[in-house]
Amino acid sequence: LSHLPPDIQRIATLSSDGVLTMTVERGLLHRPLNPRLMRSGPHVPSEAWETLPGAEVGFVEVIRNLVADALLGGAPSAERMAQNAGVTLRTLQRRLAAQGTSFRALVEDTRRSIALERIQQGHEALSEVAVRLGYSSPASLSRAVRKWTDHSPRGLRSKVKDRLSR
Repeated sequence: LSHLPPDIQRIATLSSDGVLTMTVERGLLHRPLNPRLMRSGPHVPSEAWETLPGAEVGFVEVIRNLVADALLGGAPSAERMAQNAGVTLRTLQRRLAAQGTSFRALVEDTRRSIALERIQQGHEALSEVAVRLGYSSPASLSRAVRKWTDHSPRGLRSKVKDRLSR
């Protein structure tokens, strides 16, 4: 498997019967393919994170995308996100700090964005949104939504419905 790019080597295993198996996080299966990964040409990324979705915007956006994927499958850890981006934990921390944020702040910001989006869409029960995003209970999510928006989740959904019906 040495001929494969490092990102693929990490997730690929070759069985004794010659079958190649690749294991990816569920959230990645629903993301669009990054067109930069399909280009051939002289540009060779200097770091692994440069090939990931969001790289055209910058390092923070790459980590935000990784966190979003990880949130839907469990709790993201800084160590795991650094590994997925192909950098050390210290490099992750240093680059986020240089951009005026931290891993914890990025996780909370991403959690808030996803929660508000899912609540406003209205397709999932609040309890389901709470569980998927790692809140201890629907009440915890409700308190957070009130803090962010001054509305309850139900009020937020009805506000969106009112806007759409106009």
